Amino acid sequence: MKRIILHATTLFFAVLVLSGTILHSPRSFAAGMTDYCQVPPYVVQNIAPNVMLMMDSSGSMFNFSYYDGFNTPENLGDDDLCTNSSSPCTGFTDPGTYPGYKYYGYFDSDYWYTYTSNRFVPSAPKTGSGIVGQRDKQSTEWDGHFLNWLTMRRVDILRKVMTGGRTTTGEGSSFNRLIGEKADCDNRGKFKRIGNAQNYTPYSGTRKLYVLSAGGSCNGSGSGTSSFQVRNDNSGGDGSGAEATFNVAVRVPVPVEGVLQSVVGARARLGLTFYNTNDGGYVQVPVVGGSLSSIVNQINLTRPNANTPLGETLWTISGYFAQQGSISGYDSPSGTGPRYHSGDYQINNTNDPLNYGTGGTARWPVCSKSFVLLITDGEPCSDGDLPANLVNYASGKSAFDCSGGGAPRWTTPPRWRDPALSPSRRPPSLPAAPAATRPGWRTQPCSRTRTTCGTAPPWAQTTSLTPKI
Repeated sequence: MKRIILHATTLFFAVLVLSGTILHSPRSFAAGMTDYCQVPPYVVQNIAPNVMLMMDSSGSMFNFSYYDGFNTPENLGDDDLCTNSSSPCTGFTDPGTYPGYKYYGYFDSDYWYTYTSNRFVPSAPKTGSGIVGQRDKQSTEWDGHFLNWLTMRRVDILRKVMTGGRTTTGEGSSFNRLIGEKADCDNRGKFKRIGNAQNYTPYSGTRKLYVLSAGGSCNGSGSGTSSFQVRNDNSGGDGSGAEATFNVAVRVPVPVEGVLQSVVGARARLGLTFYNTNDGGYVQVPVVGGSLSSIVNQINLTRPNANTPLGETLWTISGYFAQQGSISGYDSPSGTGPRYHSGDYQINNTNDPLNYGTGGTARWPVCSKSFVLLITDGEPCSDGDLPANLVNYASGKSAFDCSGGGAPRWTTPPRWRDPALSPSRRPPSLPAAPAATRPGWRTQPCSRTRTTCGTAPPWAQTTSLTPKI
């Protein structure tokens, strides 16, 4: 049988990772040695696991990674997304100061940079970096630590981690050029301000900085390399205009790699799923061998342009692994997936994630393992079009039962993992409560009345997606 088992944990900027195992019964053919995952130690035989990456392509991935209040996730009240020109973000040193705290991104926080030929080039290691040749800043240089705070958007950080970042040509054979993604609209974040600018930039005094967008609608429109302006600003308002404009582009040595190339490589068979605008998701790259380069390209080149239908997309992936467009008993009302659109995924042996065969000969190893890795920056949005008998499936089974009017999230750090399911670990004074109203959760409203991010994982964990043979 096929099973998907999903577990949850948290990574970097509000990243949710769900992993699971699928067990698959073989089709009716004689088993060969290549069908087994465990073999005697003197026989070399590995069955690579399947990993479906469910990658956030929602519009909020254009938001700044580093905005005022980002470092206090337990307090949403101090968040400022840098959208107000009269009240720009100023919290550069709020999380801490260099070298004790370093912002992550395309720039190396330990280096000074110069700007030449429309991109930044590292010039020398900074005092405090501990790197041979470290020195103080020169007047024409920029601080890489500051440039990360100023320019990095969530999609840039995602790419940096997963692929090494989006690159373009123009640096010769020994180097490459990373480029930041231009946001679609100003409401993703634009305005920042820094005092004592001479410590971090070639400018002095207090400066306002505009990280420019495509200036269009907030729907994924536009394209191009991100850029920013340094303006003449002493207090509020826009100052007297821009002194200069700089591309968010930086020269880096080759190879440019993230965890997909340097850690995963050929160790797993990878696939990639993005969100549809509203209903479910679509398998951009099916789980097959040799798909790494396609996945890297799609992550680097796909602009965020969707909502966040988390539950629906997990349901889509369940259907993909089951290789079924609709699943008996979970097909009412109509239009509730798992294949919401005919192009969401293909159903055939070539695209079957558990088919390890080559040359047109199908092969389904008995104990192949598969994982779904979900990386997202936030709660569900425009979610909830699921079969009626699946919507509340997580009730009593998972703390992440987020059906209802919004998606619950922690507002204070929990001291226990699951108060609804682990009463022995719950403080005696705190009884179990519905997930969406439990103390420590905050409900985030969205454009659709139901969110169902927690239903598909426990359903897939406990349901055989194909009959035993």
